[in-house]
Amino acid sequence: MRSNKILLKGPSRCRIVIFDLQDDIVDLIGNLPVEVFDPRYGSIYLPPFLRGAFSWIMSGFSFTITHHYFVSFLRSSRPKVVLTVIDNNRNLYSARAATAETDTRFVIFQNGNRWLSEFPAEASLKPDDIFFCLTQAYLKPLRNTAVGAASVIPSGTLASKLHKVDASDSNNHTTAGYISSWRQGKMLNGELWHKDNLGTPIPHYSFYRPEHELLALLMTSLNRQGMKLEIIGSSSEFQSEELSFYQSILGHEGWTFSPRIADERSYRKLFYYPILFCVDSTLGYEALSLLKKVMFLDNSSAAHCRIPFAYPSDASDSSQFVLKADSEIDWASQISWMSAINQESFCALAASVVGETSIQTGHLDLLKILDTAINE
Repeated sequence: MRSNKILLKGPSRCRIVIFDLQDDIVDLIGNLPVEVFDPRYGSIYLPPFLRGAFSWIMSGFSFTITHHYFVSFLRSSRPKVVLTVIDNNRNLYSARAATAETDTRFVIFQNGNRWLSEFPAEASLKPDDIFFCLTQAYLKPLRNTAVGAASVIPSGTLASKLHKVDASDSNNHTTAGYISSWRQGKMLNGELWHKDNLGTPIPHYSFYRPEHELLALLMTSLNRQGMKLEIIGSSSEFQSEELSFYQSILGHEGWTFSPRIADERSYRKLFYYPILFCVDSTLGYEALSLLKKVMFLDNSSAAHCRIPFAYPSDASDSSQFVLKADSEIDWASQISWMSAINQESFCALAASVVGETSIQTGHLDLLKILDTAINE
């Protein structure tokens, strides 16, 4: 645990506490007065931290010190609302259960494509709490996790609503975009490894097996239809390594690479492509909720490393959105059909995956819900 800033006073009484400050939360609430709890310990409010540390010791070191610090922080600040996009932090949920007697409401935005096992199993959110989930497929299964009795609203991610792109037809009809999920691996005993969503080390090749096996087939299928494939880069720090990864799969011709620059958000790029492809990228579902045409490569070859399409439903077996590994001969007609479908029909098709609420909810709707939570 390393702190950059120690504050000798406790947090002030406030209406909103942000759990782990993120730019999207700042964009949502604007200039509203808030206090920020930093679970990364970039800053520490010393009085509640010391009370939390004492509580941790007296509890026999149950939970974590961050849990006890956050509980103490909340009892000092007494907020009306705790707001966060860090939906898979276990300290958030355990602290909620420990402060169940308070009037504070938790408002949580799912920030990525998740396995249900990434959430604690024991229910901790209360009926007045709100959980905005990625797609409608999570709606019922989340009830059996820490989300429990909270109001669950399919909305897409907060970022996708704040950085909404124009869903109208692109002027570019010859380039398809592929949303990269590449991350830099780490060497271990002479082999490159990657950590999955649960933090489990997986050999890099095994994790990216769908890309290795299917991406070149996708490029060939697109090239035959007169389209070029463009990789939408995900890493601004390791651009050359990401480019080399795709060159090892696709060679040097028939595709292009659009690197991510600094803190650039990829949402703005989605407008330029008439159709998008990905494996299991959160951005793919975000684009779908914004009514951009997206197709998903079959990721079954990665076993349990990659989250299946439309998880936690079982829609991947028959979905028109999925390019199945054993049906490569049909990909060209599938892609042509998806490209040609009219917007009204596509809207209904997209709603069957992400939900009508996820498509219709905009950032102004989110502000209204937040305002109600703060002022009730």
